[in-house]
Amino acid sequence: MSIHTCVIPAVLACVVAVIAGHSIGAENVAHSINTADDSPKPTDGKVVDTKTMEIKMKGAHPSSPDSYLCSSYSLDDLAADENYIVQFEAMADVKTAHHILLYGCDGEPARDTDIWRCPAVCRGIAEEQIIFAWAKAAPPTRLPKDVGFRVGRASSIKTIVLQVHYKHKFSETTPRDYSGIRIYLTAKRQKYVAGIHLMASYSIVIPPNTPKTHSDISCVYRGPKPMHPFAYRTHAHSLGKVITGYVFNDTWYEIGKGNPQWPQAFYPVNGSFVVNPGDGLAARCTFDSTGRNRVTNIGATGADEMCNFYIMYYTDSSVKMPSGQCGGNRQPKLMADIPDDSDVPLPPNPDLEEEAKGHHHHAVMATQAAQTVDQTDQPVDLPDPLVFDGSWPAQQLTLGQIGGIATDKDGNVYIFHRGSRQWDSSTFDINNKLIPKDPIPENVVIILDKKGKLVRQFGSNQFYMPHGIEVDSKGNIWLTDIGLHQVMRIPKGTSAPDLVLGKQFEPDSDNEHFCKPADIAVLESGDFFVADGYCNSRVLKFSANGTLLDEWGQADFTDNGDAEAPQGVFNIVHSVTVAEDKKLVCVADRENGRIQCFDLDGNFRFIIKNEQMGPRVFAIEYCPLHGGVLFAVNGPTYDGKIARVQGFTIALATGDLLQTWDVPNGLQNPHDVTVDSTDHAVYVGELDPHKVWRLSMNAPKKTDTVIDVPDKKGFAGKPKDTSDTTGTIIPPSAGTSNSSGEITQEKKSAKDKKSDYMPSIIIGVLLIVPVVLLLVVTVIIRLHHSGKISCFSGKKQKVFSLQSFLGNSHKGFDRLSTEESDHELDPLDDSDQEEYTAPSKKQRA
Repeated sequence: MSIHTCVIPAVLACVVAVIAGHSIGAENVAHSINTADDSPKPTDGKVVDTKTMEIKMKGAHPSSPDSYLCSSYSLDDLAADENYIVQFEAMADVKTAHHILLYGCDGEPARDTDIWRCPAVCRGIAEEQIIFAWAKAAPPTRLPKDVGFRVGRASSIKTIVLQVHYKHKFSETTPRDYSGIRIYLTAKRQKYVAGIHLMASYSIVIPPNTPKTHSDISCVYRGPKPMHPFAYRTHAHSLGKVITGYVFNDTWYEIGKGNPQWPQAFYPVNGSFVVNPGDGLAARCTFDSTGRNRVTNIGATGADEMCNFYIMYYTDSSVKMPSGQCGGNRQPKLMADIPDDSDVPLPPNPDLEEEAKGHHHHAVMATQAAQTVDQTDQPVDLPDPLVFDGSWPAQQLTLGQIGGIATDKDGNVYIFHRGSRQWDSSTFDINNKLIPKDPIPENVVIILDKKGKLVRQFGSNQFYMPHGIEVDSKGNIWLTDIGLHQVMRIPKGTSAPDLVLGKQFEPDSDNEHFCKPADIAVLESGDFFVADGYCNSRVLKFSANGTLLDEWGQADFTDNGDAEAPQGVFNIVHSVTVAEDKKLVCVADRENGRIQCFDLDGNFRFIIKNEQMGPRVFAIEYCPLHGGVLFAVNGPTYDGKIARVQGFTIALATGDLLQTWDVPNGLQNPHDVTVDSTDHAVYVGELDPHKVWRLSMNAPKKTDTVIDVPDKKGFAGKPKDTSDTTGTIIPPSAGTSNSSGEITQEKKSAKDKKSDYMPSIIIGVLLIVPVVLLLVVTVIIRLHHSGKISCFSGKKQKVFSLQSFLGNSHKGFDRLSTEESDHELDPLDDSDQEEYTAPSKKQRA
């Protein structure tokens, strides 16, 4: 299966296809690329033996603006095993339905309900293809004679899914909507099958006030059979001036040139020709930003841009699934020779320009390549620098790989680790099923107070591969186990779940299953979001009682080079967090190296991406302080792209990178991050070393020194001797760390160096005075015993003591506790299990 199956529906869903109301023929012959092509050409004419089928929304009532709702229709009841759609006719009012898309599925729809929230279309994302689009009151559309979209039991389209974009929210009194498309079918076998080949640019930066900026798309056509283009369509936003598409086979041939400011219909191609496998395809979008005083990127709103060129074609009827995709500039040498007039605009056409006025360019699944955020600027109170707290935890911890960490409203810290189990290449089989069937023998849920002292532990012989953990406002613990493929809620103070979702050891992508769910985030209401995760690349929203409310996202594991993946497309949804005060839910799109944010109903809002984060973002956590910030950690790279492993503080309102931070010896494999907003602390859990670090948003009151980090074989948080090194914030412009991984220190001024001696002098004086006093007391006592000093009165002798000299020894001082010494026994091991030795570093999870 070609890679277009993951990308085409996502990009097409954001573009309105307005198709000409007359039939699109191929009679305008100019030349043929393959002069030896003697295949018969389709001709115009009606198909008389047709019947109709109405594909309608089943009573939609959108509760929010810009809703995308889907309904499905099975084609099993058609009399013939193979049928052909030869005409489309809209049954919709443009005031109600902004646009309509028809998808074909080679199996079941994504949902079994009458209506569900898109973009999920087909049960298997690789099985879907676009077959029609309608908008702007477009009239009925008839394909060329002898050409049709093949559907039915014997085809690759066994189910049709209708997607309607409702721009406006319905009021309580608004009637339910039944918009749809009437399709005209024939059981007569057509000579050719129709398809759509999409060419799209996923990354572009348009400078301000620049009259000409190009965005190029190129690739080699890899279809199984030659394709015969018969119509084309262009799409861009307000800066787009001209888009031109070509095919190259020793000679350049123009497929079509369009002005994206005109009605964006499908227009007949410039001639009749064949595109053979191995031929080059190229398209160029030209933008004019004159008068715009800001940078413009590919994005989700009318303020951003897009660059798309669509080819509607027919091909041999033996092709099972006729569709294709070309993303990014994959053949730069080809683009270097593109014809000079590719960026020359078409002559003005006042009638078309007038007709296109007021057209709304929606973009629900558009891409966004930069770290721009589609929100109004909000004041950001810059947080204090994070300072590493080497005195935490207060006792030794023996941990395995850290799956997740969380905090509650009291500042307690929850650690979900893997004990003696490692996630490596032998953990799961090719079907994502767990190979080891025995539970982890250690207690894997560890609860510490804010000082790092043990409060509680549980979970031995209960979990198989711990991953995500969250604590809600009521103290319930939420966990994900990617070995069990389950999500569970454990009430406060207990160890058994009262809610379990997913089927034990059964990975899948339907409503009843998860596949390696990675994380959870819970709203105040109890509704929650699940990052599902490794296999399914989707986000699901559930009610407090576990009822599925919503789902969005789709997978894209293809290597698009430097091209940015479309929004709403995930390559491992690894972490999720909610900013309830801003009505947002954000996820770490791990292998795409970015953060995607949506509203609480799953509608896309913006992407945060920064070069310093590198190609992998592992975890994020929201903090409402300082105007609302995200704390994030990245991870090591294995593809040659260099990025320092560290933590990031990001302003959610703007997407700006406020700070970067690290631990003294450098983060190695951070896997999760959490925030204690009450006590202003950030915690980071690592896979290897098996550690949890604490950093304070405010400098500690007693000391601002950094405790040396134990080596990888030591206990997490076990303190060593203090040093005079303070943890510093690495600004965004700072370079990489030194070879030892320690934090780079700023050079101190001479005045600072001089001031560093003062604490030593003071401490020295305080140490000398007691010694002198002890010497004086000793001399006096010896003189008294020798009889050289006698009493001058009959009163009882007053004995000199430090207590009488200094006053009550407990006033203002605490006794030094010796109860928690640095012993070698594991204080958390309350079972009969022997202490285990953590294996060396394996494959990262």
